[in-house]
Amino acid sequence: MPLAAKKHNRLGHVSKFRVRKSIFPLPFDVRKTSDSRTADRASFSVSQAPEEVAVSRGGNVTFYCIFPIFKEQSWVRILWWKHGENQYLRSSAGKRKRFGKASKVSGFFQLLGATFEDAGIYHCSVIRQGLLGRNGTGSHLIVHVAAHPLLEVTQIPENIYSFIGTNIAFDCTFLSFQDDSDANVYWWKLGEKQMMHPGSESRKRFVTGNGKASFKLLNISVQDSGVYYCGVAQENRAANGSGSTLIVSALPTPVKIVPHVSESNVPGSLTLLCEMASFHPAGLTITWYKNNESIATGINTTKQLSRAGMYEAWSYFEDAQPIREGTVYICLVSHVTLQIPAMASYTVPNCNPGRGSRIFGYTRLALTFVILMTTIIMLFKFSDCKVRRQRTQAILSSSRTTDRCFCERNLLP
Repeated sequence: MPLAAKKHNRLGHVSKFRVRKSIFPLPFDVRKTSDSRTADRASFSVSQAPEEVAVSRGGNVTFYCIFPIFKEQSWVRILWWKHGENQYLRSSAGKRKRFGKASKVSGFFQLLGATFEDAGIYHCSVIRQGLLGRNGTGSHLIVHVAAHPLLEVTQIPENIYSFIGTNIAFDCTFLSFQDDSDANVYWWKLGEKQMMHPGSESRKRFVTGNGKASFKLLNISVQDSGVYYCGVAQENRAANGSGSTLIVSALPTPVKIVPHVSESNVPGSLTLLCEMASFHPAGLTITWYKNNESIATGINTTKQLSRAGMYEAWSYFEDAQPIREGTVYICLVSHVTLQIPAMASYTVPNCNPGRGSRIFGYTRLALTFVILMTTIIMLFKFSDCKVRRQRTQAILSSSRTTDRCFCERNLLP
């Protein structure tokens, strides 16, 4: 969260430093670690302790903000804020949040009666008069259910690595030394303010029975990544599982290359666009090859994060050299989700593809003409032969008739 000195009085609690003894125990002696050092006017650093702390629900926790002693005496303000929220913390009406000075070089923030909604990362901001403020390194608060000796909860698996669109399941088993029929099982995701329950979303399925509970999440997305906990409550006893971490990834496949209209308008140049599917996490590398040789110039690659939490990338390559048919271009994509890089290729086609088509068309036309003329000639010859045969038969028939008549006249008495 950026610091703005003009808004400090309006946005958050201001810790005014007065010399008094600390009533809260310190995790270490900050006087020994800070009194020996001083800060100049140009810059100073701010640290926090502890870096991470886990407390049971309803417990108390104290964070410390440590800064150096300044050479020049000036007023100092400490503001506290939670990561993801857009305003500074203030003293609550129920006095669950307390702010103050722990020593000359440190301030504190105490949170009483921690709830699941309090889980998160807390930062302090130290502001000197006339200088820009500095943020602390942050303290991570984890809130869990206190275990009960008569109730044991086991959660599996510890980690799940999967891809978007798949289904996953967490299992929670509990062993109670009493009847477990009245046990209540609940699930929640670290950092969310509400418990998950049946009917909250169609993708979430819950099954409980016989000392075992399961939580199924269907058609997972990148936003589902996180740590999931199960908790079991029975009468005045409660315990929670150790947590299951879900890491959702997305493959950058398929990869394809498409010719693109060049923006440089250079005659004879070729521009290719390498496209791929949205991916997650980041860390994608795109490499171009021309005839199996790596290309270092003429490449313009863009990567960005979409609103859906997915990464998108594309790469242009413009070859200013003369285009030669048969040249092979390759776009190679490497990503943590791929065992071997994904590849797409493009081969420059024949520069004059219409020439072969025309030659083939002319040849086919000539062949058709030859076949047609041959057929006509054959038909003509066949017809002429038939006519001649008919004439010959007519002549022969006429000759037989004449001979018969001649014989009849000569044989008559």
